[in-house]
Amino acid sequence: DHFTRHGYSPDFLLFVEPLIYILQDQNFAEFAISVITSMSSHHECAISFKNYGLVPYFEQLLKIPKYKKNAKIFLSNVFGKNSSK
Repeated sequence: DHFTRHGYSPDFLLFVEPLIYILQDQNFAEFAISVITSMSSHHECAISFKNYGLVPYFEQLLKIPKYKKNAKIFLSNVFGKNSSK
């Protein structure tokens, strides 16, 4: 999470699949949601997360107060002016 806030590296894309897998584990989902949200601020990562089908997941998170802010940020990044819809 810390590194994604200070710039982009193509190596971030290596973490996309593992983070999606981690989302399935209740013990680590909160961590994965946070990191995915941060990574989605980078256009390449946003596209990758969208292509892996995470939009519906984050749309569902809008209904959970604890994750609503993350969901709004993620969806804004994915559908923002610099991303392909």
